Amino acid sequence: MEIVPTSVFNSENFSSSLKMAPKCVSISFEGVCLLLWSIVVMIVVLNAYSISAEKNIQWLVFLTKENVKCLVVLKKVVWKGGSVKKPLTWVCIIGVALFVMFIIRSWKNYVDSDYQLFHWHVSLTTVIPTHMLCVLVPYRDREAELQIFISHIADFLNKQNVLHKIIVLNQTDALRFNRASLINVGWYEADRVGCDYLAMHDVDLLPLNPQLDYSYPGKGIIRHISSPEYHPKYNYTKFVGGILLLTMSDYKIVNGMSNKYWGWGLEDDEFYLRLRDANLLSSMQRPMNLTTNRSNTFRHMHDPQMAHKRDRISGLNSVKYHIVGRNLLNFRKKLVVSVLNIELECDLKWTNYCRP
Repeated sequence: MEIVPTSVFNSENFSSSLKMAPKCVSISFEGVCLLLWSIVVMIVVLNAYSISAEKNIQWLVFLTKENVKCLVVLKKVVWKGGSVKKPLTWVCIIGVALFVMFIIRSWKNYVDSDYQLFHWHVSLTTVIPTHMLCVLVPYRDREAELQIFISHIADFLNKQNVLHKIIVLNQTDALRFNRASLINVGWYEADRVGCDYLAMHDVDLLPLNPQLDYSYPGKGIIRHISSPEYHPKYNYTKFVGGILLLTMSDYKIVNGMSNKYWGWGLEDDEFYLRLRDANLLSSMQRPMNLTTNRSNTFRHMHDPQMAHKRDRISGLNSVKYHIVGRNLLNFRKKLVVSVLNIELECDLKWTNYCRP
């Protein structure tokens, strides 16, 4: 769609402007400025859920200051009585050109979704959600499952109009797998990119029933999607694993998950106790009266296992790690997922079983 700029001129001002400029110049700088800022406001609104609202505001303030200065100076110096202050003129022209390039680049990134992590995954024809979900996916060496999961969960959330970002937490070190520590790292990344609630999501568990609700649960409310009644494998009352939704602030209140569980198992049971100690279990929501049962509510692609003891100390505030890379995986033209390559640290004096 082509946008054609139009300007309305006062006849007297228009005549006087013609006296000061060559005959080929017939557009006001006010009109150009209005057009530019109509575009930039649109871009900022469309990117309201970009890396963070703060970054958008910083860009807006910076561009406003620099381009208003530039347009004002440009208006004053261009073709003034036949005398052109060339250095200032060209500096300003270059500044405006760079500004226009920024607008075009921003719009292209939005349309093409070359880094889809920083954009919403819902159609612009729908009502724009007010909350952002970060789907945290602990992962290691299960590429086939990951490809199936990413495509499935993106489609599932789009149908619910859930604004979301998918973050794959890829453990790259040689230590045993530590799902809980990866989720702790994921919380910091989710906070960095502006999510206000998260889903702790196993890569091997696919939701099938559209009645499973991934919308914002609200502060103080825990939503266990993969409840014992419908999980294909685990059916004990205290089970909170598989898929669990909660706000970023509630996760921080309980200090996240314990970092001591190396290998599959028991980190979720430990987290259950933390939720209980924070009085968050009384408001826990679980799906009820679904049209499906244990065999067809979820698709389970893997059988995890392993175990250990109670840990009241370690957690979100003590996880030790290095992010060795941030990559983008292209699954489809409109679906690009962020992958954090993470090396965890292990205190051998505390958890000497972290090594295989």
